Amino acid sequence: MNGAGKQMKWGILTALSAAVLAGCSAGRSWNLPGQSTAAAAAPLPSNVVVVRGPGYWPDCEGFVDRLNQQGTQTAVIHGWDANRTAERLAAARQPSAATTPLVLVGYGRGANDAIRLTRRLQKHGVTVNTLILMETASQDSVPSNVLSCLNIYKSSEADEWIPVFRGLPVTVESARTELVNYNLRYHDDVVDAEELNHFTVCRDPTVLAMIAAKVRSALAPPAAPDGSDELSPAQIAERR
Repeated sequence: MNGAGKQMKWGILTALSAAVLAGCSAGRSWNLPGQSTAAAAAPLPSNVVVVRGPGYWPDCEGFVDRLNQQGTQTAVIHGWDANRTAERLAAARQPSAATTPLVLVGYGRGANDAIRLTRRLQKHGVTVNTLILMETASQDSVPSNVLSCLNIYKSSEADEWIPVFRGLPVTVESARTELVNYNLRYHDDVVDAEELNHFTVCRDPTVLAMIAAKVRSALAPPAAPDGSDELSPAQIAERR
């Protein structure tokens, strides 16, 4: 691409970014079905929490609906509610209570907010079984209370680096955390990487299917050693 073409490209992207940051922050708030505003302080029973940042995420509602259609119980929060959500999750997931695995999902700034939520849960002794990130907005590390992290992003080429549009890998704070930094630039066999950027990753059908599969896997009961479908409570506790 020549100099004039690059200048035009960055001009368009900069204008798009300004529109996104200025016009998309008035996101809608979600509660669980039937949940009133007065119930906002109650324990959060969801096993999947989608963290929405302050800006752009087209068809987030459709993504959440698809997760719920596969049998999950999904709640959507805004990043500014991360601390309060941590308190509610901790209240619902006491050590004495039987709980399902906990999955957190975030995109863009919401991905960094999901990490912040995870760090807050760590103070309450709550384990996050699976953390799924898309296009984190800034370099970050995954706390040690996360068992598995899938970070989906697309790196920028050296001559096309603009902070707001780049994808970033993350690091882990514990060797026990299973981390996959999935750089879409090197997976043309899975998705058409040329058509993906920071603004399209969150609505790409293949990427969303990958996330849905990861959620299903995270919530699936552990397989019994002898091939049967049932485990004793002691076996389940041991595997967690």
